[in-house]
Amino acid sequence: MAWMLLAAAFAAGLIAWPFLHKAREQRRLRALQARPIEPARWAMLRAALPVLDRLSPELRALYELRLKEFLAYKRYYGCDGLEVSEDMRWLIAAQACLLVLRPESGTFPSLRSVLVYPSVFEVPPMPAPVEFGEFELVDDEADERIGESHDSGRVILSWADVEAALDGDPVNVVVHEFAHQLDASDAGAPQLSDYTRWSAVMQAEYDRLHEQASPVLDDYGLEGPGEFFAVASEAYFQQGAALKRCHASLYELLRGFYRIDTA
Repeated sequence: MAWMLLAAAFAAGLIAWPFLHKAREQRRLRALQARPIEPARWAMLRAALPVLDRLSPELRALYELRLKEFLAYKRYYGCDGLEVSEDMRWLIAAQACLLVLRPESGTFPSLRSVLVYPSVFEVPPMPAPVEFGEFELVDDEADERIGESHDSGRVILSWADVEAALDGDPVNVVVHEFAHQLDASDAGAPQLSDYTRWSAVMQAEYDRLHEQASPVLDDYGLEGPGEFFAVASEAYFQQGAALKRCHASLYELLRGFYRIDTA
């Protein structure tokens, strides 16, 4: 009889667990909402990211919530001896959260961890053989990267390149890799209710870049639709005025999605 009572209690616990977990997360979220960002911390972020001054009161409230959620739920890991400081955590999160100011977007729900290298890092080569005449050779040279995004819930960044973007470099590795997080299928489109206009503008601009080099969009965007979306997002946040001048339709499309007028 005792074991039946224990089994019943265990089964009841399994049924109740999702509800208890949800209630706990809701309490944690309310606590995050109520906790203000320290003025000194906000001043540091504004100095590093002047675009924050363009947030409306409504968007700033949502942005602060996204920022708090990111810092509370995503884990950072330093690689190659790098110690990730609080300032580094905030500056990475502050850039990533600029991409999720749509109420329905959530704070990168599939992302679990951010790995940060001091600078450029090496990625082992793919083991696939390469045909060379009658022989098959395997490329054993590692690739150098400044960032990577994985559908396994990881983003990898070079801190030197994060800093370069904050200093005005047109390449923004945080925006690039977190745009990939929004584009889970790597099809060059985040989750939308209607893709009609998005597809038309993106395809036209992608074809245009194939035909003629752009002073704003990196040619790396020609690697495929997913890379084009990431490159266009970089240009939107790093060179908003130039993107609007040279690619007005693309700029307006991204302004509607990201909800910040970076120009």
